[in-house]
Amino acid sequence: MLLSVVTLRCMTLSLTPQLPIFDHHVHLDDPTATIAQVWAGLATPGFVGAISAGFGPERSDLARRRIALDPRLKRTVGLHPWWLAATPAERWPAAWRAVG
Repeated sequence: MLLSVVTLRCMTLSLTPQLPIFDHHVHLDDPTATIAQVWAGLATPGFVGAISAGFGPERSDLARRRIALDPRLKRTVGLHPWWLAATPAERWPAAWRAVG
């Protein structure tokens, strides 16, 4: 699960509380992560924010909903290289419009 890596990273960094924690590559659109896991990561001491990297259009709505939970969260718009590699090129234009 991608989010567990983020939580583990935050827990490790929280051992040095003088450093603020900003995660620049988190996948809040990971459908295998529960909302409880998302909140656990947000509650880490020293956590100041995160940017959720995009994956594909089918997960954009989940990212939008989760990011709305906390003003420290931001979202990038994009299509993950793995998604692009697995998707026929004729679907790419519609996918770009969907994630925006």
